[in-house]
Amino acid sequence: MGLLWIWGGAEVSAQNQLPTLDASYNGLSWARFVARVEQAYALQIFYQPDSLDGLIMEVEAGESLLAVLQKNLEKRGYVASFRPPNQLFLTKGAPLVFELPEGFWQVAPPLVSPPEPDNGTDFVTTQAEAAPPTQTVGVRGGTGPATLSGQLTQAIDGSPVIGASVMIKELETGTLSNSQGLYTLKVPPGTYTLIVRSLNFQELTLSLDVQGSGRLDLDLEGRLLELDGVELTARADNHVAKTQMGVERVSIAQI
Repeated sequence: MGLLWIWGGAEVSAQNQLPTLDASYNGLSWARFVARVEQAYALQIFYQPDSLDGLIMEVEAGESLLAVLQKNLEKRGYVASFRPPNQLFLTKGAPLVFELPEGFWQVAPPLVSPPEPDNGTDFVTTQAEAAPPTQTVGVRGGTGPATLSGQLTQAIDGSPVIGASVMIKELETGTLSNSQGLYTLKVPPGTYTLIVRSLNFQELTLSLDVQGSGRLDLDLEGRLLELDGVELTARADNHVAKTQMGVERVSIAQI
């Protein structure tokens, strides 16, 4: 079976390009066989050194070089690939391909995204969509004001947040958390906006559906504070007039 390779746009038959051998090549070791072929036919044979040691070539008169290689190398799992004008590559498993597939250099057309359908929808976030999720507190059915209480803690370690402001926006009323982070508010049942503020924490806003008395514990996330840079300036004042030491005279009578 002849191998056909395409190189530089011209079709080349390996059977027609490679020489035929005579019986004098039969029985040669692989190394001796390669040396004689390369010298006699100006060929270059590339293969992994030492991979074919011990191979004794079987050659019949009139066989092409490619047929001889295919017959002898098949036992070792090698295949021969011919690259005109004078190169043979021996590889294990699959032959080499010396051509690019047809259309390889063609530029693909740019991808065009289909236009989005115009259904008349205005993608503007409404106030209802932007509002925080509503949390329900208590059970409906009680009479009088509801007591809303809970504890404010730091999300990072669960320690109490002291002195945080807890305010009901609609009622304009609020309280501060104590030394244990606890707070208590009395409000009539209804829907409110709860705002929690503290100096070192991010502001927390919740929508509450207060149906009755209940507990609402909240975790506050810390906030990074950027401080303005402080410039320190030192001034050396010279308070020393001179380095001479003081001298006091004492008479002998005083001694």
